[in-house]
Amino acid sequence: MEQVETVTAGSKGKWSLREVILMALIGIAFGVIYFIMDPVYTALDAVLVPLGLHQYTIAITIGPWMMAAPLASYLLKRVGAGLIGELLGATGEALLGGYWGVATLISGFIQGIGSELGFTLTGYKSGSLSNGVEG
Repeated sequence: MEQVETVTAGSKGKWSLREVILMALIGIAFGVIYFIMDPVYTALDAVLVPLGLHQYTIAITIGPWMMAAPLASYLLKRVGAGLIGELLGATGEALLGGYWGVATLISGFIQGIGSELGFTLTGYKSGSLSNGVEG
């Protein structure tokens, strides 16, 4: 029988190798996703600006740029996981030649801190919509 290791919120001690590898994979995957979203954003903006709808470009495309931190925090349930995950993704985008260059790191830092704040305030509890009610 296989033992299942449970990671608790704010668990003390060093990160396991599994957690570090997962964090690296999240960062790499989202760095590529962020890089792919750059031309998508630009193309959509080229269509919406002449219509006076530039503000909607950001609203439509912001989702993918916000996913690394919450995913890392949710999966790892470690303080700092969201910030590190978002910074790794932003670094990946910048290194791949993203449109916004080093400014991407500032954006990644702010997004990571915002996600960390949300998870910290909830104590890294499960975000289940069922609230413990079973059907």
